[in-house]
Amino acid sequence: MERITPVDIENTRLRRSFFGYRRGATDTLIQGATKALDLALQESETLRRELAEAKRELDGFRAQEHTL
Repeated sequence: MERITPVDIENTRLRRSFFGYRRGATDTLIQGATKALDLALQESETLRRELAEAKRELDGFRAQEHTL
């Protein structure tokens, strides 16, 4: 699955159809989606770092346990 970035969403330009669309509402939706995706990506990265740190800490505890 290809990752979509906030910049990808921000740079998306929707084509108008016969009946068109409400530009203001669509632009607002795109801005909201961009912010939500950016926050989700930041949170995901933070959680990845925390998980890596917890794994290192657990490995340290396991090493101590084996020496006992």
